[in-house]
Amino acid sequence: MRNKNIDDYTLFKVLYAYLVNKQSHRSIQREILGIPANANGGGYVTMDILHHFNIRNEHKGLLGKNYDNISVLDEKARQLIENFIETIREAKNLIERKPINPNKKDTDKNATVKVRVYQDVLKEYLLENYNHKCAFCEIDQPELLIASHIVPWSVDKTKRLELENCILLCIMHDKLFDKGFITLNENDVLVSKKLKQSVKCHTSDLSFRKPLQNSPKIEYLKWHQEFIFKK
Repeated sequence: MRNKNIDDYTLFKVLYAYLVNKQSHRSIQREILGIPANANGGGYVTMDILHHFNIRNEHKGLLGKNYDNISVLDEKARQLIENFIETIREAKNLIERKPINPNKKDTDKNATVKVRVYQDVLKEYLLENYNHKCAFCEIDQPELLIASHIVPWSVDKTKRLELENCILLCIMHDKLFDKGFITLNENDVLVSKKLKQSVKCHTSDLSFRKPLQNSPKIEYLKWHQEFIFKK
């Protein structure tokens, strides 16, 4: 593989997109690697990564229905995929409050990757819970939606994967919420007096679209109003 700086998280996303979602080399290169790909004959960086794991055209969609065929892949690919599948399963168990393996030790590298996987899984749950749309506006482009924490990720790790501590927001409203320029009480969006007039157009007539389940906890919203919101 020519580009040795690609991290394990990105490598897994490439393999998953090809083996499970049957994405083309070009779309993987554009959407996951963020590298332009020609309309005809592009996707060479993706191809180089797949070939590094001995994954060829006949493997496309191999794991689309289940993971039973994973044994045909080489050891490097199997190990990478199985590690991530385990992490995804662990994230789902935590979100659903099911037991996980308490004896598993994380290296710094694994811990960093785990955070990214956890965030991906959390977003999947929130997309379903909020009907794939920002809770404050009509934006429904998945790439522009974020799992926004009420009590921030860095403040309390025990609340990181609580659905009641998360709201699906678009990039703009996530940033306003994160920086304390807007907050939420039980029903209404509150706007800070410290928000500049030039930005207020993004906060006019906002309302909160309640999720299908796991509504934000009142105690978390009060915490946000007290410690994050700019009064």
